[in-house]
Amino acid sequence: ACSFCHVNPNGGQALTKEGYAFRANGFYLDEDKLPSAWREWLLFLAGFVHITAAIIWFGAIFYIHLFIKPRALIKGVPKGERILGLSSMVLLAMSGLVLAWFRVPSWEALFHTTFGIVLVVKVCVFLVLVAVGILVNTWLHNKLKRDAAQAGQNPMARYDGQEGRPAYIAVDGQLYDVGDSKLWPGAEHMKRHHAGEDLTKDLEAAPHGQEVLERLLALGEAPQPRDPELLGPTARLLVFLAYFVLFCMGIVLLCLAWWNWGPPLVQAYAPFKPQVAQACLGCHQKATPAVVHDWMRGHHAKAKVSCLHCHQAQPGDKDLDRAHDKFYVDPKAPWRDFPHTARVSAIVTPKDCARCHPGQVKQFARSKHAGTLNIIWQIDPWLNQGLASTLERATGCYQCHGSVLKLDSQGQPDPLTWPNVGIGRVNPDGSRGVCSSCH
Repeated sequence: ACSFCHVNPNGGQALTKEGYAFRANGFYLDEDKLPSAWREWLLFLAGFVHITAAIIWFGAIFYIHLFIKPRALIKGVPKGERILGLSSMVLLAMSGLVLAWFRVPSWEALFHTTFGIVLVVKVCVFLVLVAVGILVNTWLHNKLKRDAAQAGQNPMARYDGQEGRPAYIAVDGQLYDVGDSKLWPGAEHMKRHHAGEDLTKDLEAAPHGQEVLERLLALGEAPQPRDPELLGPTARLLVFLAYFVLFCMGIVLLCLAWWNWGPPLVQAYAPFKPQVAQACLGCHQKATPAVVHDWMRGHHAKAKVSCLHCHQAQPGDKDLDRAHDKFYVDPKAPWRDFPHTARVSAIVTPKDCARCHPGQVKQFARSKHAGTLNIIWQIDPWLNQGLASTLERATGCYQCHGSVLKLDSQGQPDPLTWPNVGIGRVNPDGSRGVCSSCH
């Protein structure tokens, strides 16, 4: 089934761990690599928890934006919403780790595959959401509660004349000092009125008028209670973070859509183009005619397998021939412009052959032939004791058993280790052997 290798059951760019292994092993997978039942059930449960927690968390935030509006939370985030948000983040993190553990085969896959790149973006956005969630549910929530409590307090309360505080009263929006008045002993008047209050209505019912206020020191406008609906700095920060979270969730949804329907961000393998293959033949018919003639007599030519199928370098190849690039900048070169250019490797390794012959390469890698270079060093005292000269090793040992192939800074083989078709040759890409020893 497509879902064995692809995250999307209909196929596509995002691969499962088995899909990466299948491709990396030359499109061949051992029976022991097949997923076990417990692994499938664990993935199913982790995926169920992950998507359920995401729907609950995202749904709650979208509901707030569409119907309640973020301003409704300026007096503090309700306890239920705080518990829901924090628990959803914990469940998403735990289930996401399980899913990533089974789906991402290596660290390199995070940066060299479409699925990995989108996953990195999604995880980074999620971490930002977690940081915002912790900030809102702890410090910001407590600050909003304090601001709301202060907004509901009487601003005149700090002028009650007790414990050394000043004794003021307010009338018609004006503030008066009663601390030195003989009619306000102990900051109270007639045991009915107290300092720190607005006495506008009380004065209307008093037996005297406002003329008594002329005896008091006027201090200017009285402080007014703050409108609880008026957004302060903390409330404005909450509203901003609410819309920022909405933006981040849009990016997460974009990542999910990209996994299923988005274009690839990287090419796993460089495509083989007929124009490039023709350029190889056109150039090498003049530069190395014998090599081209040898190829034309073989079965590869009859099967329309060009030089490029074996020599084209793939992303990340360690045996990239940088010296070959100079032919693309030569103004006299007839094949220097796009689309006839391609990065190539001077060396063809079993890993390259595995693109078409995965079974044969896998079988060879398990044989003793692939390990002959190690074998001679382990059992031959003549080599271990350094009794053989460099010339004897090169002609009498390495030509048949193989050498450790080394490259210079331009990707050209080191003359001390090349040419070499020893059957146990250690190649720069980590593979062992060389198919042309026999073929």
